[in-house]
Amino acid sequence: MISDALIRIWSCIGANMAQIVAVLALLVSVGGFWAQRRHNRLSVRPRLSTSNNVLHDARRMTFWVRNNGLGPAIITGFDILLDGRKRTEDGAGFTADQVIRVVLDGVERKVTHTQFGVHYTMPANESIAVLDIELPPQEFISMPELLKRLDRLKLVIKYESYYGEQFELETGT
Repeated sequence: MISDALIRIWSCIGANMAQIVAVLALLVSVGGFWAQRRHNRLSVRPRLSTSNNVLHDARRMTFWVRNNGLGPAIITGFDILLDGRKRTEDGAGFTADQVIRVVLDGVERKVTHTQFGVHYTMPANESIAVLDIELPPQEFISMPELLKRLDRLKLVIKYESYYGEQFELETGT
């Protein structure tokens, strides 16, 4: 009886072997497709990071944003926070000029800044100097005091990959 049952099972398997192999091949193909799709997403993922470059002798500080990812970052939002607040009292977002005037009040300086426009596409390995502050030799503020004042600022950059994955970089200077 057991041998008759085994013979029937093996004959059924033998008769349908082509279909079984086809289904297994399809499953392997679908698995490979999903693995390739995941790999493609990871291979174009942007990753924004920040760094400071402080030159004490030159009395200069530069704040950089860099795309260290493998794919481009599509900027979808850029905000400057002052003391943790995103908006002024009238509801408008802070501009770089406004926060620099507040934070560096009374300090003679040469300032260059960059703000990202919405939908700016930052390529992989690109670095942008978002804020560059140079103090003249006669200015008596120390670099540690300058950095302490700049700690009041925070940048929030929202960006996405080409696949629409959402990311956010929130950092202090």
